[in-house]
Amino acid sequence: MKSTNKDNIIETIEEYVGSSPIRPVLIWFHSNPDIDNARRAISEMNGCATCGHALYIDKAGTIQTITPSGDDEQFIIPRTYNENTKFFLFHCYMEQLRGEYLKYALDLMYETKLPVVYLANDYSKEEEPQANVSAFEEWDYEQE
Repeated sequence: MKSTNKDNIIETIEEYVGSSPIRPVLIWFHSNPDIDNARRAISEMNGCATCGHALYIDKAGTIQTITPSGDDEQFIIPRTYNENTKFFLFHCYMEQLRGEYLKYALDLMYETKLPVVYLANDYSKEEEPQANVSAFEEWDYEQE
């Protein structure tokens, strides 16, 4: 598993995005402050479009997007994706490894042909032990 930290995460993501990856990357964090700081720094990178917050759970408990549609143009959250987008940053605060979220990130990369950087806390593995992340490249975010 590749490792990264606060000193090189931006450069590591730039290398990943520039490598024409075929799999999304999932970065495992060991603390909430680390994931919050990294999310803020990554979201400010040139060409980053953020997603995750526009998913919602309907009354039946099914995860939906704000613009549910079969149209590829509406697959992405409005106003987050344009000709300058180089990659997507995906992060949810709750149920980070829920199957529908993982599938959404995979579909996002497949539909847009753009890399996806997915952030998750390592304790999410305990909350969702059945989560299958084998389709993701995995990195470890080293604490200081």
